[in-house]
Amino acid sequence: MELDVIVPGVRAEVVGSECITVLFDRPWKTLSSAFFNGGFVDSRSVLNMHVPKSYRHQDPEGHIRRMIEKVGLPEPVVGMMTAAEMENVAVVSKEDEGGEFRVTAIITAGVSNPATAGERQRFPFLNNTIIVILLLDGDFSPAAMTGSVSVVTEAKTVALRELDVRSFSMDSGYSLLTNLASGTTTDTVVVSCTGKGKSVWFNSTGIEVGRLMALAVKEGVLEALEKQDKLRVGRPLMNRLEERGVFIDHFMRIAIDHYFSHFSENESRDDLPGEEIFRKELEEVLSSSGGVCSLVMAGLGLEKEEERRGFMPYEGEIVLRKGSNEEIHRLPSRVLGGVIADYIGGMKGSKLYEESVEIFEKTGNNPLKGEMTPTMYYVLSGIIGGVIGRIVKKGRNE
Repeated sequence: MELDVIVPGVRAEVVGSECITVLFDRPWKTLSSAFFNGGFVDSRSVLNMHVPKSYRHQDPEGHIRRMIEKVGLPEPVVGMMTAAEMENVAVVSKEDEGGEFRVTAIITAGVSNPATAGERQRFPFLNNTIIVILLLDGDFSPAAMTGSVSVVTEAKTVALRELDVRSFSMDSGYSLLTNLASGTTTDTVVVSCTGKGKSVWFNSTGIEVGRLMALAVKEGVLEALEKQDKLRVGRPLMNRLEERGVFIDHFMRIAIDHYFSHFSENESRDDLPGEEIFRKELEEVLSSSGGVCSLVMAGLGLEKEEERRGFMPYEGEIVLRKGSNEEIHRLPSRVLGGVIADYIGGMKGSKLYEESVEIFEKTGNNPLKGEMTPTMYYVLSGIIGGVIGRIVKKGRNE
């Protein structure tokens, strides 16, 4: 399948499920972080080769050389590998109004190994990755080529930020994936220019050609990730939580310990639904991408802010002492939990939530101790109280 590019002198195509090839009409100036012929090189072609996620070949260079021979690419070849499916490629082109600058981005992307720069990663060598091949119509200096790599990297990170992709960090004291990913552990950038036309001596996001590159890369990363991982901005709340290590089981543990068990000994039990009914309603609420999602995401942002400012206790300990700084900075998350409960389940949801958090604050008993912070407890408990209140409300309306 031939790919539609607007930069002249190049032919790009998807070769079955095996690879994507980019052939130049003559040697093009190329700068890349590719493991095969990376750095500065006058390349005749570029190869993006598909491999399994579990790829652990003893001779990756030999493996890629055999693919080069199989598809008959002219050398020198700049080559790289990815576990992303070739048919999920995104091709985005941009040009300015006068037709002076033309750029095409060819992108494959997957985020099974998201990473935040500077953190120790749990899975550093997985091969599902973001590969950007950027084709430029112009004569770019070495400095401008290097600046183009910076532009690509910044634009890729902006796309991941818009998607709220989170990293698999080992640096966090608990299991939530709270840091925005800046890329994956195995990303590769290839920048190639025709060497003809307008001379470009410097490049950044502050000039027109850099702006066009950034737009093409950002759009391409968003498109490729939606194709490969079904990742999109408006995905349901449950997806957003699972990406942070929060699952239905966490809700059920709080519900059983701080709602069903506690209220079974008093008259409030009459209002509580069965656990299966509760679970079904919870899943329905968590499929939302609207107001509930916005409130919960605000709670996750509050958690990150508290951690960054040093007010977040680890191992799930509750810190609520009258007149202390800790109390001041616990209260916003407690209040937010009540807002979530009220938003989902009205006054009944708020009442159940307030009764349940009293247990938490009096006893310090957190069913998720060591896994999640008090702020996250308040958020999840607010959802639980709201869901039960919503069930009760539905029953009364019926």
